[in-house]
Amino acid sequence: MKRQNVSTVSVSCWIILIIVFLLLVGIAGCSKDSSTNSPPLTNEQVVEKLQTLLDQTVAEQPNVHSAVIEIDMPGRNLTFKGVAGLAVPDDSISMTVDTRFRIASVTKMITAACIMLLEEEGLIALDSSIVKYLSDSDIDFDKLHVYNNQSYGRQITVYQLLTHTSGLPDHFFDGPVNSDGYTEFMQYILDHPGKQWEPIEMINWDIAHLHPFFAPGKGFHYSNANYVLLGMIIEVVSGISLPQFYRERIFDPLNMNDTYLQFHEPDLPGGILSHPYFGDVDLGPINTSADWGSGGVVSTAGDLTKFIRAFASDEIFSNPTTKNRMLDFVNTGSGYSYGLGVIKIPFPEGVVWGHVGFYGSFMMYCPDKDITICGTFNQRNIEIETTGRKILQIIR
Repeated sequence: MKRQNVSTVSVSCWIILIIVFLLLVGIAGCSKDSSTNSPPLTNEQVVEKLQTLLDQTVAEQPNVHSAVIEIDMPGRNLTFKGVAGLAVPDDSISMTVDTRFRIASVTKMITAACIMLLEEEGLIALDSSIVKYLSDSDIDFDKLHVYNNQSYGRQITVYQLLTHTSGLPDHFFDGPVNSDGYTEFMQYILDHPGKQWEPIEMINWDIAHLHPFFAPGKGFHYSNANYVLLGMIIEVVSGISLPQFYRERIFDPLNMNDTYLQFHEPDLPGGILSHPYFGDVDLGPINTSADWGSGGVVSTAGDLTKFIRAFASDEIFSNPTTKNRMLDFVNTGSGYSYGLGVIKIPFPEGVVWGHVGFYGSFMMYCPDKDITICGTFNQRNIEIETTGRKILQIIR
């Protein structure tokens, strides 16, 4: 399989969200089109057109086998739950609104929220060096971050990990690619599909194979290594495993009953886990334990809606300022802004924030319209030009 272009934040996923967002803004605004003088869409028409979007995407886009979207619009008294395609194509198992999927980097917002819970309790200081919390780990801090022949590993702070300003490289996406377009780490995972990864292994891979991009605090570079380290910090500070902390502090309180950290705790009983794809490669059978705190969570559209809605409604933290700190965004120079585990995408009509993931997964919130958009297309490479034109026709 030839991969067109690897980046840690999927451009195709941005395009999908832009199209859906523009459609929803038009719906929520209930305004008439000046050129056609067409009336506002009814809720029934909204459901029909959004379902058509899913059906067309799965039917027309190469290697898109399934999709699910849950859109909550309290202002319209409407929650759309749409689904299309096969969750497990080889077994002809249909996708449902309750089918689980790998949320990939959407995990980062959950991990960041866990760090902030510990910060609220005075157990973590964001401006402290990570050595304070990981001094007993097997990390070689003198080699962790060497830039221009100077070691900065002991200077990296928790805040810099949260905001991707540490300068650390990314094991998944950085470094040279082979003739198939895979980095060395990607190819290794494909060649060893059953390998169980532990966090220290990903950090040691980066030390051995890659180089930092800048001194800590001197730029922005999206790196999964940052959130691997944050997961390690959560375990040290809390004294319990990362999946247990997720469950006790986030999943159980929010009744996210279909959500868990795959490969690092037993799969939840019942339910179906849909297969994500990277082009024509089925990643369902691949052990992706290397994702861990940076992208290893499995969830559903409904559970992600619970999380983003609770976050927006100040139900996760005891102090509302904690959420506001996570929403303190800086420009990344790549068309989007990044806070503490939160991505913000600006539009002329407003903004959405949340996070997106490698497999076309997304968990977003539109504060101006109080709309949540969660789901997945279960495909890294998704061409949506045709679907985009059709959606624009709907808007017109």
